[in-house]
Amino acid sequence: MFSPPDYSAGKNFLNPKFGPWTVVLYLHRKRILRSVLKTIPFLKGRLLDVGCGSKPYKTLLKCEEYIGVDVATSPHESAVFDVVFDGRYLPFADESFDSILCTEVLEHCLDPNILMQEISRVLKPGGCAFITAPMFIEHHEVPYDMRRQTYYGMARLASDNKLTIEWIDDRGNVFSVLIASVYIALGQLISRRPFSDIIYWICFPFTCVLLTLDTFRKKNPAVISLGWQMLAKKKNDGFK
Repeated sequence: MFSPPDYSAGKNFLNPKFGPWTVVLYLHRKRILRSVLKTIPFLKGRLLDVGCGSKPYKTLLKCEEYIGVDVATSPHESAVFDVVFDGRYLPFADESFDSILCTEVLEHCLDPNILMQEISRVLKPGGCAFITAPMFIEHHEVPYDMRRQTYYGMARLASDNKLTIEWIDDRGNVFSVLIASVYIALGQLISRRPFSDIIYWICFPFTCVLLTLDTFRKKNPAVISLGWQMLAKKKNDGFK
């Protein structure tokens, strides 16, 4: 069978390719990258990358110190991690980081609220946290794929933990979700080449048209999206 994209792979983060065989991967990675670039001025000082994986965005950021933490069960090379943790409690002192990066981690958490509490705890007052999570995506990094996040779920996780939302970006709208659904289905149904190549090439022009339509009549927040990117700031009154 056609293999689904490996969302845990350390490639195509900084230069995602758009083509007939990479549509779903591109739709996720490109939108995340745009939001990371938008967030660079806020991710500074001593930064903690929670669920750092291969640290794909490290070269983009202009922080003074970059510390990556991940779990022992991560599919990424553990030699890249600065610290290994249990996926729940961060082994750092209160208010010890100026900024936090946490991309595509919440869906793997048994209790994302606990991790968000920890993110708020170790973040200094006035510091920013950039957090992303998928809403529509196929199973990945199994069996450690636990949940999906809505716009309102992301907002609630922030507000319940003393974080003020600066903005939440969507990862495309209804047509992006439609496109992803079709390609995921094709990936499960089509296995033999060159027949699969022909189908993907036939679908590709329609994909381009639908992505253009996805920018029209856009609602905020989107009624459905592939995922969300959120920038939140810790309130100056602290959280201990």
